[in-house]
Amino acid sequence: MILATTEGLRKTLPLVFGKKAAIADQFFDKVFLTAPEMRQFFPHNYGRRKELFATFLTQVALGAECDGVMEQVAQQLATRHRTLGVRPEHYRVGNQALAEAFKTTLADRLSAEELRRWIDVFTRFNQRLAELAA
Repeated sequence: MILATTEGLRKTLPLVFGKKAAIADQFFDKVFLTAPEMRQFFPHNYGRRKELFATFLTQVALGAECDGVMEQVAQQLATRHRTLGVRPEHYRVGNQALAEAFKTTLADRLSAEELRRWIDVFTRFNQRLAELAA
C-alpha cells in the first residue's frame, strides 16, 4: 500500500507546482552527484525531464489519497523504468534526492508538517517502486 497522510497535499500543490523547475533542478543535481551512473537513465532533453517531473508531482498529490491510483502509477512507472535497467537502489537514491530537493526549495514556504507529508508520500511511493523493481 502506498497511501499516506495526504491532508494538505492538494492545498499546497499550487505552491509546489510553482517551484517545480527549482525542485527538478535540485533533484537531478543531487541524483547525479550521488550516483553519476544514473545519468544514463536521463540521456536527452532536460526540459522534457522537468515536464515529466511536474506530471509526477501532480499525480502524486492528486492520487495520494486513493491507493488504487497510486498503485497504477507505480506499476506504469516501474514498467517503464525496468526497460531502462533501473534497480531498487536507484529508487533509494532518488527518494533521498527528492527529500533534499523539497527541503532545500520549499522549507521556507511550507510548514514542517506540510513538508513531512510530501516527503512521506514520496517515500512510500519510492518504496513501492523499489519493491516492484526487485
